[in-house]
Amino acid sequence: MGILRSFSAPISRRSLLHACAAAGGCWLFPRLASAEGQAPSRQSREAQEEKAVSTREAREEALRVIPWNKLNDESQRKLRSVVESPSVYRRMPKKTIDCDSGLYLFLLRNPEVVVNMWQLMGISNMTAQRTGPFHWKGNDGAGTQCDVELAYGTNDLHIMYGEGFYEGSMFKHRMSGRCVLLLRSGYAQDGRSRVATLLDMFLTVDNAGLDLVAKTLSPLVGSTADSNFAETAKFLGRVSLTAERNGPKLEQMTSKLTKVEPQIREQFVQLTSEIYQQNAIGEASAASMANGLRR
Repeated sequence: MGILRSFSAPISRRSLLHACAAAGGCWLFPRLASAEGQAPSRQSREAQEEKAVSTREAREEALRVIPWNKLNDESQRKLRSVVESPSVYRRMPKKTIDCDSGLYLFLLRNPEVVVNMWQLMGISNMTAQRTGPFHWKGNDGAGTQCDVELAYGTNDLHIMYGEGFYEGSMFKHRMSGRCVLLLRSGYAQDGRSRVATLLDMFLTVDNAGLDLVAKTLSPLVGSTADSNFAETAKFLGRVSLTAERNGPKLEQMTSKLTKVEPQIREQFVQLTSEIYQQNAIGEASAASMANGLRR
């Protein structure tokens, strides 16, 4: 009963899931995915998809991947405060998407582009503001604010750290939390560019009562993150496909990304233009070869 007294009203499972994810800063980055190993071929892709797990073995394996010796003392402190005793740990189901590798990395490292696109498309009202080369500030418009930083990044491995809070009608007091996201990526080329994605999420809820409830409902917290992960992976694939087949249309949308810094917007235009041109050259070459064979 002591836990329930901290709530301003009876709380639903859905509300708790939203608050747990939001307080940890997870509203943004679980929508961007990464993974380990080479991307499988289209024929074997579904067979190689993995189920989500929350086992100690998976968590310990993820911890071994973190390059502690390459992180400064402050980054190590922040990460250890979450990963060594998380309220919730989850390894998302492995996903593979058809996506240009350069575009994938660009969107991963510039999430404000994705968020601004969602705003234009009416998918989300959240905001993401870049506050430094590797830092962002986010707001979901419903009581959640968070700060997210890229603590470590290579083509194959990205580590995100987020901390934030929820303050609104669901709880009497501000609810705060922190999260670490370990994103691994594998790339392959078999006629199309493919990216295999794997994401480990560590979430710590600072409020003692909610920490206990979060652990109790961790399967539901995880399934919500799984859904975000899968949907955003699909979205990145659609952006890549649009860049290939309708680059000019995507460029028109890019000109409306007013919440993105001009230089980043220009980089996005250049990248998608190159993808469009390369695809056009490839299709022209394939058509020429087909005509030659028919003769």
